[in-house]
Amino acid sequence: TLPQTLTDPPARTSDGVLVIQDFRLRGDPMFERLFGATAAIDTTAGERPGRVVEQTSIERLRVAFARGSGITEVREGSMRNAQLGITFEGRIDFRRNRLDLKGTAIPAFALNNLLARLPILGVFLGGPDGGLLGVTYQLQGPIARPEIAINPVSAIAPGFLRNIFQFPDPPGTNR
Repeated sequence: TLPQTLTDPPARTSDGVLVIQDFRLRGDPMFERLFGATAAIDTTAGERPGRVVEQTSIERLRVAFARGSGITEVREGSMRNAQLGITFEGRIDFRRNRLDLKGTAIPAFALNNLLARLPILGVFLGGPDGGLLGVTYQLQGPIARPEIAINPVSAIAPGFLRNIFQFPDPPGTNR
């Protein structure tokens, strides 16, 4: 359990890189559907300790960020396990309760990423966080219920060509 509250003191900004490895997410149906879920015994102290819960195992999360004035800009974000890898970048506006992210979803990540790890050739096939096959997506809207748009044409483009089908940056993004 990692409770965290993010606050932005007035006129203060911060930036950094967050890396978390080998962790589990519980109670998030979206991640359970995307990354796959397994049953586990809940060991946290709560109403019903020992109950069976669904959890999603994540091998690695990495994201560079800049925060300030209620807005978090994320770049070079990636999250993966054997079933799925995703990349993401964009903006989270906590003042307006709005999410504007885009990225690529790479199915069967463990297998799909093998060729992308090859020296020289791997750069053209998606690099360390990409894969030969993938689809670009965009999440926009309220943080709790953003809408997702997928560009199906991007599925036929290998690695480096997939960026041609990437969604445009949201207005006001500093890129």
